[in-house]
Amino acid sequence: MSSSPKKYAEGIHKYSQHRLLSHTRDACEKFLYQNEKKNFDIEIKALKNDLEKSDNDEDTKNILLKIKKLKDEFSKHSVHITITYSNKNTTARTVRKNNGFSIVIPTPNFESKDSITEARSLIAHELGHIVMHTKELLSAQFNRGSYELNSSKMEEEANNFSMEILNLKKDYYKKVCDERIFH
Repeated sequence: MSSSPKKYAEGIHKYSQHRLLSHTRDACEKFLYQNEKKNFDIEIKALKNDLEKSDNDEDTKNILLKIKKLKDEFSKHSVHITITYSNKNTTARTVRKNNGFSIVIPTPNFESKDSITEARSLIAHELGHIVMHTKELLSAQFNRGSYELNSSKMEEEANNFSMEILNLKKDYYKKVCDERIFH
């Protein structure tokens, strides 16, 4: 995926408000699914084009098997993102799970607005990694538990995503509140 944090955040925000999903996390799951669906559709279309051009039975059989395998793989495809709270001394991280990811953050003090704001920022940052760095997270080196991204560019992208998604949500809710007050 090669796009800016703002573009990713806008895509997630679009699903969050237009699909009436209750959480940005749900919107991220939907966004990732839609991206995979686009890739799936492109691959299927290419294979169907190859099928039309195929002039022997062996090639036709192999292409049909590839289509079936791709459809089977996609039918099992889903990404689930969970948010888990851990002890106060833990650092925020994303853990790879069988069919998705778990964001682990320190348990916030739900009585403190600052603590809740920090938790939202940590979650948004980790969602940025999941959305923008999916391929890296799914690669073999990250498949066992937590990952460490050594790239300052990836950290900067996740930080920018976090700021963008939180600003979009803030602007959206301000607009909704203004419309309710003034209309």
